Amino acid sequence: MGTYRDLVAPPDPLRSILRALSVVSCAALLVAVIAQRQILWSQIALWAQPAPQPAQPVRNAHRQVAVKPEILAREKAIVLAQKAPWRELFHVIEVASAKDVALLELHPSIASASFELVGEARNAKAMLTYVDRLNAQPDVELAQLSYQQTTEQDKVESIFFKLRVRLSVGRK
Repeated sequence: MGTYRDLVAPPDPLRSILRALSVVSCAALLVAVIAQRQILWSQIALWAQPAPQPAQPVRNAHRQVAVKPEILAREKAIVLAQKAPWRELFHVIEVASAKDVALLELHPSIASASFELVGEARNAKAMLTYVDRLNAQPDVELAQLSYQQTTEQDKVESIFFKLRVRLSVGRK
């Protein structure tokens, strides 16, 4: 029960507003705590879920499904690329490397187990020595010059060239 002053005197409007605000803020705090608890429990439930199971085998797998030709061509190219003799290709390039020759591009042709090298040599002798080093590799069936062009820049001559290299491994 209140004091005599509370019973006789009229209520203070500021005190009533403060009481109302404190009740509202307590209610808001309670709602926030409940919401946080629900979020926490939903996260715990999500973590506790078992790992997804692998897909079940397809029933009626004997049915034929029409597949677009471009999709089949892409899949065939991917499978072919996985079977390519990448290790041999890079081994050949590494073993034949020379300080007077810079390789600029590599264009593999997976279907024919060959590749085209684009490079630049300091002089004709360095370029021809590089071709000979490629041909000396046991995994190389043939390395031949397909293009060359002599350029001069700042009074320094260099030879731009293209080589076609066919590997003896990975051929059909």
